[in-house]
Amino acid sequence: MPLSQTIKKKNRPPGVIPAYFHYGSQFLVAPEYHLATCQISKNMATIRFSIFCFLNDIEKFLQANRTISEDFWDYSFCNDHFRRKDLKSALDVAGANATIFAVIRHPIERFLSGYVDRCVNRQYCLGCNRDLKCFVEMLYRTLVKYYENPSDVVQDKTTEHVLRHFAPQTWFCDFENHKNEYVLLKQHVGPNGTHRIADEFYEVFEKAGVLSEHRAIIHKEMLKGTTVHSTSQSLARKEVRERLLADLYLMGRLLQIYYYDFIEFDFI
Repeated sequence: MPLSQTIKKKNRPPGVIPAYFHYGSQFLVAPEYHLATCQISKNMATIRFSIFCFLNDIEKFLQANRTISEDFWDYSFCNDHFRRKDLKSALDVAGANATIFAVIRHPIERFLSGYVDRCVNRQYCLGCNRDLKCFVEMLYRTLVKYYENPSDVVQDKTTEHVLRHFAPQTWFCDFENHKNEYVLLKQHVGPNGTHRIADEFYEVFEKAGVLSEHRAIIHKEMLKGTTVHSTSQSLARKEVRERLLADLYLMGRLLQIYYYDFIEFDFI
């Protein structure tokens, strides 16, 4: 029996957030290369938007003296013309035999990045005022309630930010029905992590037919490391990590939230 069918059975561990809820996803397309990617927040989404901006009009991007590593959401060179809201429309634009990929991240690393970026730095804390335990509890309750009935969850700006940045990765990209069609790239950690993921992007773009000189530009820009929203080197990230790993209760709660991310994407 496929794992997706096993996961959906009712005998999941008590309190675990179910997998494969269809939360809204965003896709980016580069039709010239029959290429598409599914965006998951906190999984290299910023630089992927910049890369697809570059791929959709390389000549104009370079003429405008823009760089991938510094082209961010709020002042991007591009508009939204290469975004799509569902997999079908993305593949319709990308064309026959399209390559579609997604970036997957270790669930705890993704949570830490989201918490520091959204709660510590920006105060999207579900009313918890940077209280880690309060936030984890409120996140758990919000996800349970949203899964059971989305209309019961107040859709204000804070809640929308939290759902988009902290919902399980299995909720995105229509993985339930199409996971095997994706090239899944893991966002690596450690001293060689940036180089490893840049190399894997290079291989995807090579397969898609992106010219070697343009692949080299993307690779070089990715090796510059963090974007404006990155938290990986921050003191706050280190402090939150230490608090989290020392608290078995909070780790247990996060395992309930991301249980199926660990299983489905082989982080166990």
